[in-house]
Amino acid sequence: MRIKQFLILVLAAVLMVVPITVTGNDTNRPNRVVITDEAGEILLTDEHIADAFISLLPFGHDFEPVVNITFTTDGTELFAQATAANIGRMLRIYVEGELVSAATVLTIVAEGQTVISGNFTTAQAAEMARSIRGYEPIQVSEEPDNFFITLLQRIIQRILR
Repeated sequence: MRIKQFLILVLAAVLMVVPITVTGNDTNRPNRVVITDEAGEILLTDEHIADAFISLLPFGHDFEPVVNITFTTDGTELFAQATAANIGRMLRIYVEGELVSAATVLTIVAEGQTVISGNFTTAQAAEMARSIRGYEPIQVSEEPDNFFITLLQRIIQRILR
């Protein structure tokens, strides 16, 4: 059991530096993702998203899985305009018609990246990243220990190649 816990801690440390990118692609499905303002006007779509991946952020004595979104060059500009025009108001992110995030804009976001956080399991965050990018589903156990061990094995295999 101690080895398992050690591997999880090592993986968590690695994930602080190396994001998990879900692989695969299906670009035949239009507008899997839309970002809207409070009035429901579409400000960005999945065409403006370059990548989506999960990572773990420290949260108290644990780590919280989050979904990182990186925008294209056009998407970066549009998201900066959207956040500038909506300070103090909400932007909503819908994935395949389902609301996944609604947040009040506090400042202009011009860096080309944003994070969706919530009370997600690692599997839920991985599925959301997959949905945002239109990837084929990956097999992720709801049990975090199994997921982390499998992921650590994959990372080690890639390092040893």
